[in-house]
Amino acid sequence: MKKITLLLFTFFFTSLGFSQLPLEGFEGATFPPTNWAVFDIGVGSVNWSTNVNSCQGTLAAYMNRQNVGAGIPIAEYLATPSVNIPTNGELHFFSRSFTAGNAGTTYEVRLSSASSPQNNPGSYTVLLASYTEDQLSAVFNICDEHVIDLSAFAGQNVYISFVMKYTQPTAALSGDRWLLDNVQVIEKCLDPTALGATPLAT
Repeated sequence: MKKITLLLFTFFFTSLGFSQLPLEGFEGATFPPTNWAVFDIGVGSVNWSTNVNSCQGTLAAYMNRQNVGAGIPIAEYLATPSVNIPTNGELHFFSRSFTAGNAGTTYEVRLSSASSPQNNPGSYTVLLASYTEDQLSAVFNICDEHVIDLSAFAGQNVYISFVMKYTQPTAALSGDRWLLDNVQVIEKCLDPTALGATPLAT
């Protein structure tokens, strides 16, 4: 009887945890992964997919460049499922661009309340971070880890979107691509405090 009671208590307490975003490495057979969403502002036809140039594992999420004509802006979204942000929450992801130099592509991470439609670009009014091509990865073909503080949204259910933006200056195809891997929302590990040790008496 005691073992059954202990098992029930264990199950009860584990079910009260935050629904953090588990590590998503985009290794599954289908894309986007379950409850993720891919959408845009209605311009262009190229959407997020997977690519074998991964940061870790064998696949990563990938947004290719596209030729939509001079002066026409694009914004391509990849959005997470609804995530309940834990206390001291952080977004972690690995990312890189594909060519050296800066052709003007902008990479944004945006947030929306989960009470808004997941696939509506207008819902993502909170800008969490914005990167140029040079800021996304110090060396264009090597992945960098990015960490974004989400503590201001603790306890809220949100969607997080990765948005690639570009306005093509001429009729020629230009801009860069985006490789995204190992996305997760976790609770930050706090730095240890009051460390000290007393030497053992000999």
